[in-house]
Amino acid sequence: MNHDFSGGCLSYLLGAIPFGVLVGRACGVNVRAVGSGNIGATNVWRALGPRAGALVFALDVLKGLSRAVAGVAAGWRRA
Repeated sequence: MNHDFSGGCLSYLLGAIPFGVLVGRACGVNVRAVGSGNIGATNVWRALGPRAGALVFALDVLKGLSRAVAGVAAGWRRA
């Protein structure tokens, strides 16, 4: 049970990382102020180009995939 709680907290914190904002800031652009104002990969792609957009997309996919892989590695299976 303790691992479930700590894993849930870790997942929440990992999911809260706004990679679109971080990549935009690294490029010197506030992505919330350009295009649609969304911080997702599509707006980053439009505002900063395909390399930055693909990077945000890949980071977001890895963010979601990492928890699933960690669960399988920890031995969690579907009941």
